[in-house]
Amino acid sequence: MKNYKLKKLYSFIGALLSALMFISFSVGALYDVNKENELIEDTNDIYSIIVDEFSKTTNYGGAYFNNKILYIATTNIEASEKVKKELISSINHSKNVIANVSLNKVKYSYAELSEVRDYITENMEKLSVVGTYTDPKKNAVVVELVEAQENSVELLKQIIGFDNIVVNIVPDLKIVDDATYIRGGYELKRVISSTSSGRGSLGCGIKWSNGDIGFLTTSHGAGSIGDDYKYGSIKIGEIASIKNSGSIDATLIKRTDSSFLPSNKNGSSGVISNSSGSPIVNDDITMYGYVSNSSTGTVIAIDYAVGGFTGMIKADYSSQSGDSGGALIVSRTSGNVFIGINKGRTVTSSGEIYGLGTKWTTISSQYKITRVVSTES
Repeated sequence: MKNYKLKKLYSFIGALLSALMFISFSVGALYDVNKENELIEDTNDIYSIIVDEFSKTTNYGGAYFNNKILYIATTNIEASEKVKKELISSINHSKNVIANVSLNKVKYSYAELSEVRDYITENMEKLSVVGTYTDPKKNAVVVELVEAQENSVELLKQIIGFDNIVVNIVPDLKIVDDATYIRGGYELKRVISSTSSGRGSLGCGIKWSNGDIGFLTTSHGAGSIGDDYKYGSIKIGEIASIKNSGSIDATLIKRTDSSFLPSNKNGSSGVISNSSGSPIVNDDITMYGYVSNSSTGTVIAIDYAVGGFTGMIKADYSSQSGDSGGALIVSRTSGNVFIGINKGRTVTSSGEIYGLGTKWTTISSQYKITRVVSTES
């Protein structure tokens, strides 16, 4: 196989402080300063920890859920069995969870698949590729083409020098950013000037290492460092950081009014999540946004490259303008887990919609932040 440049696997951030995913505020909680003491630490999702431990090995081929069983793809069953036994003795309550973990022998490691995916990503225009990601269940690299000529698959295999490529034919893809902005439980308003503003959805509460508290939402659209954010008509903070490129579409808002607290509830249904982690292929996922309220689907990829972005979550939920920044929560036997924020969607010419998200682990690693939440009664 050709010697292409490898990208480092995203590492799971340890000891995340608890945060709210889609932040549902109760009016009473918003103005009760005493509730500041109720901010609690986020917990690490057990399945995310397990995947992270396996991902540190050279045999790791990816992970995916199937009928609530977590499958770890591995090029060496014997070596991975040893890792599994070590996890049983080292992780709290892992004996109950480990029964839901199974090993699947595959040919290629995730590092090898990622090497090929990265090469395709760097040469998407040259190869006429519109999207690409790894599929751990098929132990393959998926390439999305608008149309395929006869022998396209074989030609790609020859050019790339890799035999396990799956081609999906898709109508024209375009990224549609959900650019009206807040509510993920609730709505946030970005104040750009006296005559200009935007709205989006709240993802979660965040905390910097110096103790500052803030909020997380999306970044696309107008805005810059120092711009105000409001909840209703009241200013809650200012933009501390903003990025919309690579594998991140996020805005970090530094709170200026301590009476506003992040909640552990999400959406009007009040779904609670006290843990965060990494997305896993085939996760059941729900997007919470102030326009759609909620939309459910299944995680298709966790390293999707499309339209100049890389390392994105791809899932078959739908979203609308204004849902950007909203919480992405997966449902597992370990509970509800916050895994990122909604970026927008890809829409094909035939009307197929796929949701796109930025991974929480990517954001928290980049900005050295943790997630915080206040338990809302």
